[in-house]
Amino acid sequence: MAEQSIVKEVTYVQVDAPKIGDYITYDEAPRSYLTAGKFYTVIKFDEGDAVIIDDEGDSFDTWYCKDFTAYKLVEPTKPADESFIEVNGLRYDKVEGAVRVGDYITASHDFTDITVGKKYGVYALDSDGDGLIRDDDDCERFVYEDRIQAIYRRALDEREESFAKFGREVDEFKVGDIVEARGVKSVISTLKATYSHNTGMCFSGAHTGFISANADGHEHWELIKSASLVEPIESRLK
Repeated sequence: MAEQSIVKEVTYVQVDAPKIGDYITYDEAPRSYLTAGKFYTVIKFDEGDAVIIDDEGDSFDTWYCKDFTAYKLVEPTKPADESFIEVNGLRYDKVEGAVRVGDYITASHDFTDITVGKKYGVYALDSDGDGLIRDDDDCERFVYEDRIQAIYRRALDEREESFAKFGREVDEFKVGDIVEARGVKSVISTLKATYSHNTGMCFSGAHTGFISANADGHEHWELIKSASLVEPIESRLK
């Protein structure tokens, strides 16, 4: 490994031969107008010999004293931006608070089949709000809040957010959910059905919609993609 020298928090790596812009230094000053240990910038070459500017502001040809050590400046590595990650081309921003379905998490430390720093997708929550992931052995497991280092979340639109805040996948409806479509709230009575036993009405599009009843009890068919989740059945039963 090349020898390194750190000067005022700047790192220089030793090289065999300098280039213009690199630096040289002498362990012992060969002239009164040079300082031992000082880094001098190579400004040009004269017949293959590096030329620097000495302490008096004059050009100094290193042909007169080649017993120097050459270094190049190593640009400092910018710290990784941990404010977001990218997964499958989508940006997930670092967030605070409780984990949600669809988030990615990193663990605060290594433990069985979980690697610190690795991103794991959360695809379900338990009753305590802990995230269910697949570990390094592709086994299901919950990760407790105190073991989560960071949470990353994709920016959601208003409709997607209506599902995520209740721990539901987008378009995941259940009978009894309160939903809203085209500004009207209703309660889902039947999923993936073409016929209402209550009204005798027939509906098309069974697999893309649901039957719901609004405040006046009138049943109608709604397209799943047009509805947002207002209150899940689980909340209503508490």
